[in-house]
Amino acid sequence: MDTSEEFCLFTFVSTHHAIQAEKVLSENLDIKLIPVPRQISVSCGLAIKFACELKKTVEQILAKHDIPTSKYFRCLKEHGTLKIIESNR
Repeated sequence: MDTSEEFCLFTFVSTHHAIQAEKVLSENLDIKLIPVPRQISVSCGLAIKFACELKKTVEQILAKHDIPTSKYFRCLKEHGTLKIIESNR
């Protein structure tokens, strides 16, 4: 049984931006608003989780609505362990 999942995240400067992003993105895309994983930041915060192939579309929608992101992460979850594979734009 394969228990791996690859996904991407955008983090935001503020919770307000994350909530705005969820509102505009969820109208047309399969995204989730999640707490920022501890491997990325120990402080409170929210991130948008989405399929990596949607990155360009997510960026375009956020830009259209003037919603700034903080960082981009490519992640792999295997057997319950989150690995940050890449963190560049």
